[in-house]
Amino acid sequence: MSKIKERFEKYDLLERAKQCPFKQFFLAPPMQASGVLIHQLLLRKVKSQNPTELQFFIGDSNLRFGLGEFALITALNFAKDLDIVKYKSMSSSMRLRETYLNNAANVRSCELEAAFLNCEEKEDVWKLGLCYLVDGLLMAQESSTKIMMDMLSFVENEEEFFNYPWGRRSYERTFPSLNKDMLHQRENYIQKMKNNKKDKEAKYTVYGFSIALQYWAYEAIPKLTGAFCENLGIKFPRMLLLKMMEEMKAHRQPTGSESEATQSDVLPEGYQPGEDVVISTPTKEHTPEEQQTPRLPTGDASTGFFFHLQTSWKWLADEHIDAAFRLIRECLWLFPKTYRKKVALADTVYIACMNGRWDAFRRTSNKAKFLWDDQLTDYAKRDADHFQRGWAEVDEVYYPLNIDSNHWVLVQIDLPAHMLTVYDSD
Repeated sequence: MSKIKERFEKYDLLERAKQCPFKQFFLAPPMQASGVLIHQLLLRKVKSQNPTELQFFIGDSNLRFGLGEFALITALNFAKDLDIVKYKSMSSSMRLRETYLNNAANVRSCELEAAFLNCEEKEDVWKLGLCYLVDGLLMAQESSTKIMMDMLSFVENEEEFFNYPWGRRSYERTFPSLNKDMLHQRENYIQKMKNNKKDKEAKYTVYGFSIALQYWAYEAIPKLTGAFCENLGIKFPRMLLLKMMEEMKAHRQPTGSESEATQSDVLPEGYQPGEDVVISTPTKEHTPEEQQTPRLPTGDASTGFFFHLQTSWKWLADEHIDAAFRLIRECLWLFPKTYRKKVALADTVYIACMNGRWDAFRRTSNKAKFLWDDQLTDYAKRDADHFQRGWAEVDEVYYPLNIDSNHWVLVQIDLPAHMLTVYDSD
């Protein structure tokens, strides 16, 4: 968008852009795309009963992202009934193609960009800019990919150009890109490591207007809104609702090219969008001086955390259960003579991860060779910084399970007996 805004401003077209049906893309506060956030969301994707929408299991909630959410965010045209005859008649003009693109039968995204950036006729800057916005933002793809040639003709009739269902076309491009099989991505990474042990990364690309998922997440997951964005109170379109906090922008550095994907300064240096995120911290065995009393991390809980605890008939949320389990883990770790039972405790994320992988595991014929990703297998590893014993050194594992978002039970895994026991207070 920055290139389009710069060119439009140079030719006094920016105000015109802010009045046209694409105005939301020129009025929206800057939003840097976060490959980290998109990746973490996709890791929490679960099977949806609707094949045209995405479903995520986050915390103890199932969240949906589909055509309706995409429409609320973008406010584009999502009409179903397209007058094919009318638009075919509009596609007869070849003026832009003949003037700026050597009358080529096929044009690639990079060639459209070059034509737009080198055009000096004001009205054609406008028309090529609209085509460039559609191709580079709504239908984003590799620069070597062929563009939709008809739009070079559609744009000659501005009213009909804006009436075209660009929203539906954008969603049709975006959805398959986000609906990736993340286990397949993981298998590719494992295979890549086998072929070249020095290769420490694996990448994938998302296409279309994929940043819509990020807008949705900032609104659907309240914790993200407070941490990353300011809510401006604008109801429609939703992409005008949020403004990134200046302090968050200061801590982000662009990586990649046009996607402007960013990384937080707590992530590994050189992170690229789509990599498996691994944040490594030094591990240590805690010294006797440090083992006098359990130490809880501070600064993570808001006043709402304690208000929730004090409110009658409020169900305990994930963060309350996780805080309690962490305290228990610390006690088990620091006072092994008092707590002699060899157990490990997992948090609420464990079962969320398991739910997200279960369907793929169930469909796999050779379950012994099923590749579980690091997010799950890390639970079985010893982690001194989080007071977590490795499963190889314990007999039992306990984890909390929420039933229907209104009831907690405790699940015990008896590793030697290969048996599950559920403890229910009811």
